[in-house]
Amino acid sequence: MINKKYNRKGFTLIELLVVVAIIGILTTIVLGSLSQARAKADDAAVKSNLGTIKPLAELFYYDTKNSYLPGGGVKYVLDSCPILSAFGTDSNMFTGSPKIMKAITEAVKRGGNEAYCYNSDTQFAIAVDLKSESGHSWCIDNTGASRSVASFSKEAIDDTTFSCKP
Repeated sequence: MINKKYNRKGFTLIELLVVVAIIGILTTIVLGSLSQARAKADDAAVKSNLGTIKPLAELFYYDTKNSYLPGGGVKYVLDSCPILSAFGTDSNMFTGSPKIMKAITEAVKRGGNEAYCYNSDTQFAIAVDLKSESGHSWCIDNTGASRSVASFSKEAIDDTTFSCKP
């Protein structure tokens, strides 16, 4: 009788495939969570940048003799927010203040790449799309509102009162 002793010094192909499959599943779960965490972090950055604009806008208001427009400025109708390259034209609060312009630019960069603004001598409103909540935007205005609006930024600002929709 021949005594066959199997000296096993490794893993079988099936065992290796099972381990690779488990690692693949765990990687997918972790990457999905990281993507969602990044979107929430971007939303937090949008809220923070827009929150920075509120006190800056009030300082601008008092520096320009109780107006959100600089002397000789023109109303910025409800439209896509100006970008950093428009800075220095001094025609409205958004382009007349470098800090406000940088905060808007950063919010748009971190948000859903869509932002709408309004600026007159007595009012302003800014809305930026959020990444983690599709169809939602973050809106601030001169009344002190700072809230999530259940619509894209284009519809987040009321076109009659020029404030954030509830």
